[in-house]
Amino acid sequence: MKRYLAVILLGFAVVLGFATRHRGGKAGVAGAFETLRPSEDAKLPASRQQVASARVSSRATAGSSAEERADVMARIDEAVKSYEPAAVKAIAPYLTSTDRDLRSAAREGLIQLGEPDGIAVLRLAATRMSDPAETNACREAADFLELPSWSETDEARETVANLLANPEPTPPPP
Repeated sequence: MKRYLAVILLGFAVVLGFATRHRGGKAGVAGAFETLRPSEDAKLPASRQQVASARVSSRATAGSSAEERADVMARIDEAVKSYEPAAVKAIAPYLTSTDRDLRSAAREGLIQLGEPDGIAVLRLAATRMSDPAETNACREAADFLELPSWSETDEARETVANLLANPEPTPPPP
């Protein structure tokens, strides 16, 4: 019995060491904290890099001008439209902005982007929110991203099977 326990613990240590080494040295929740910090490696491809800067602007606070605020909103929008996994890191810092509208835009942007990496970021942001409504909104957004896509459901499989079995197009109902 002790031998089995030792083998299990050794296996766990190996897996943990492997996961830590291949995640940039940060495993689990500790690595997720890095996601909310702006970083230089959180850049989108060069074609979008100038428009969707990953750096958080210190001017993007509640007291910023309408022009600066619109610029940040445009960066979030461009990051969403890139449909790149790196866009999660570009959007994540705005979840903790002092501007409520920017936080909302970042949350909605992560939903539209639909990347699974956004789940941990939203859950982490929910722990840092002081407003219960925003906390719930972040949790609901993370829950939504965890849902399977329609193409992975039984309904989708049945629909595709019916389309393949019945190649004749059927007229739409009146």
